[in-house]
Amino acid sequence: MQKERQNDYAKTISQRVRELMKLSGLELPGFADYLNLSESHLYAILNGTRDLTEDIADRVASAFDLKGGQILRLNYKIPKNTRKSESLNKFCEENKNVKSYFTHTREERKDSYFIENDLYRTSLFDKPVYIWEIKEYCESVGKKYTSKRLSQILKYMVETKRLKSKKKALKLRNGEYGKRVVDVFYK
Repeated sequence: MQKERQNDYAKTISQRVRELMKLSGLELPGFADYLNLSESHLYAILNGTRDLTEDIADRVASAFDLKGGQILRLNYKIPKNTRKSESLNKFCEENKNVKSYFTHTREERKDSYFIENDLYRTSLFDKPVYIWEIKEYCESVGKKYTSKRLSQILKYMVETKRLKSKKKALKLRNGEYGKRVVDVFYK
């Protein structure tokens, strides 16, 4: 019974730390850096496989203008305004270019984001275009995709009616056409 209560307590504490992470708007790598903890240590705390010691509780709490005991005391409700912590705002400002640190950049970090948003807005799809041409364009702007991944993203965009596709003879790099028929994509 005692061990069960300890497990429940540890689980609740890890949920409280997870709540602070969510309120901060930081992903695990950013939250770990902000707290000056290793990602593996933080991950273990969040999963309940490592206890939140008083020292670490103090470190976590001070990052949000709280006291360690407030995190460890289950009857204390963590205030929602913790995201306004001066040190958190400073950390976010100093690291704003590290996209992997922030939850609001999740969509942007998806490999399809560039194709579905940035590339879609260009004139590239104004006329039917081959996957190899899209791949070359992406590489010219520093984005690398396999032909297979591009095909998956483009077919999804056809399914969602953002693009159209049709079959055409494969255009070779020398400008001639081959015998094989492939999909081309356009608006």
